[in-house]
Amino acid sequence: MGYVREKEHSYHDASVFYDHAWLYTNRVNPSMGFRLAFNYLKFKQYNEAIEVLAEHPDYPLIQKEILERARLALRP
Repeated sequence: MGYVREKEHSYHDASVFYDHAWLYTNRVNPSMGFRLAFNYLKFKQYNEAIEVLAEHPDYPLIQKEILERARLALRP
């Protein structure tokens, strides 16, 4: 459902579905965490995106796709 909502550009709804999936997988699936963080980023929830990615900092594309963008958006 998260994927469907993401394709509809309903990032808030997608993040809710991805958050449930992230919790049900006990936060061990880094690709699910990445999708959740990506939707948080699109929904402008930058702190939440950074917190999710702290679980798996070695996952590919995290630095470039999520963390750098979120940090830049948080700077005044």
